[in-house]
Amino acid sequence: MRWIWMVALCSMLCWPVGAEAYNVYECPHGGGAETWNNNQSDILQIDRNGFPSGSAQLNLFIEAINRWENIPGSNLNIRYNPNHANADGNVYWSDLTSEIAWISDEDMVSIQGESNLGVAFGFADLSCNIVAFDILFNAEKNFDYSPPQPPTTSNLKSEYNGYSFLNTALHELGHMSLDHTTFYDIMTTNAREGGCPDPGNHPERTGPDSRKAMRDLYPASGLETDLAVTSCYVKN
Repeated sequence: MRWIWMVALCSMLCWPVGAEAYNVYECPHGGGAETWNNNQSDILQIDRNGFPSGSAQLNLFIEAINRWENIPGSNLNIRYNPNHANADGNVYWSDLTSEIAWISDEDMVSIQGESNLGVAFGFADLSCNIVAFDILFNAEKNFDYSPPQPPTTSNLKSEYNGYSFLNTALHELGHMSLDHTTFYDIMTTNAREGGCPDPGNHPERTGPDSRKAMRDLYPASGLETDLAVTSCYVKN
């Protein structure tokens, strides 16, 4: 889940529009898709109290960062600091600090109107350069912090004891530039989309469309393509 707001420098909101088979956040005043300047993110300040050194949640969040960074043909550098002492779960619209923290379910509902697993907020300037990005996770959800699990043969859905924290982190990080998609992909919402079965949380992998989006938004010198198309398994 993501909300998009503008900082004080901006005069209007950036609304999501479709692009290719994926959806990006694009400013309506002609600035283009919202991206990090020079393919490099602000430093994500990870709350050291909620993500202690060596903890499973910190390791999985860093794993999610690495997965977005390592898409072939994309040149995105996501910087982070796992020792931030001041993250309090409050989103400050003008502090220009990118915070990763936990909030209560009550606060999540007050922000989103519903009890979501996580929420991401992006702040961009008039040139559609992202200047800050916050992710808040719901501290009262039953997250599974285990490594990726293999899918079952019956439904091709990965099985977890609770909501996969890795999948949730991957989804929220994807909102740095991508909106929800109707394809069966890490950017699919929790609800049924595009005729695909409800996965319970998020599909595990970045699909061809999300990878293509990152190559388009953050191109590297090398050419990389996906031969497959995004698809989903529907049980008869």
